[in-house]
Amino acid sequence: MARLFVARKVSSESVVRAFVDRCREVNSRINAVVEERFEEAIQDARTVDWLISSGSNSPRQLEEATPLLGVPITVKESCGLKGMSQCVGCKRRMNARAVDDGHAVGRLRRAGAIPIGVTNTPELCLSWETTNLITGTTSNPYNPCRTAGGSSGGEGAMLGSGCSVIGIGSDLAGSIRIPSMFGGVFGHKPTPGYVPTEGHYPHPDDEKLRKFLVVGPMSRYAEDLLLAMKVMSGQRGKELCLDEQKLLGDDGVLFYPTFPIPPFYHNEFFLRCLGIMYTMVFNTLELPSTHVPLGLDSQGLPIGIQVIGGHKQDRLCIAVARALEARFGGWIPPPSKIL
Repeated sequence: MARLFVARKVSSESVVRAFVDRCREVNSRINAVVEERFEEAIQDARTVDWLISSGSNSPRQLEEATPLLGVPITVKESCGLKGMSQCVGCKRRMNARAVDDGHAVGRLRRAGAIPIGVTNTPELCLSWETTNLITGTTSNPYNPCRTAGGSSGGEGAMLGSGCSVIGIGSDLAGSIRIPSMFGGVFGHKPTPGYVPTEGHYPHPDDEKLRKFLVVGPMSRYAEDLLLAMKVMSGQRGKELCLDEQKLLGDDGVLFYPTFPIPPFYHNEFFLRCLGIMYTMVFNTLELPSTHVPLGLDSQGLPIGIQVIGGHKQDRLCIAVARALEARFGGWIPPPSKIL
């Protein structure tokens, strides 16, 4: 998409407007957006189009400096988007706003990405069902009677319904991967320590717990995980060898369920909570893990698996995800009769 903008084959404004229109069309059904910045995003896109048309930088310069130039993204409310709500579903934080961009979010914006809004979480991100007493319950785009998961449930629902290109989520025990499964999209839990978590609320005070919390990308297409990881990890990304070449060699991966059943009905979480053990164990082990959608079940609900790699083998997880996407088809849009 960014390459099309730089080549002046399509404008960023037209694409951002299309995603804004899609958000307006479906959000009443899924309730994923906490606060939008639609008009500001359109203005940002106009600025991008002006920059490209001015010719002040060559297409190669633009692509190298701003690889996400003009691309619309969404941000989990807890991750911090300057000036936007960061109450994280907590009444005691009702009017809280992010003073600045979270570090990972800031890197994406400096790479040219355009945020169109922040998305819903459970209260203080402490549930795998995205519901709270301020902004309510987020629904699954494939069946609004079912959960979008949590705690990055707003992101999973936005991406699954085609309202965003890349989402920024966080994961302490499955909070990227479970919503990615329930939304039918890709989600990557990085090796801890390589994508900054500063700016996330809540942020653990305990040093050991901070090893379990990660900020990572979610997307409809596996290749976008790689680009987002390069940007979000900054200079430390070089240690993850993200540019190396689809080859296992002596390295192995583990295929493992993301959750034992497809998206369940709203308010069933307490009957299903043991399913989080399938993801939580890899936070504890500090290993990278990528959720891969593998299609829909007989009820039209998303299913998929995790690809787990060794320490710092994020590249390998995403490479295997891309191979599985090519074989199984990846993201499947929700039926138009639902959204």
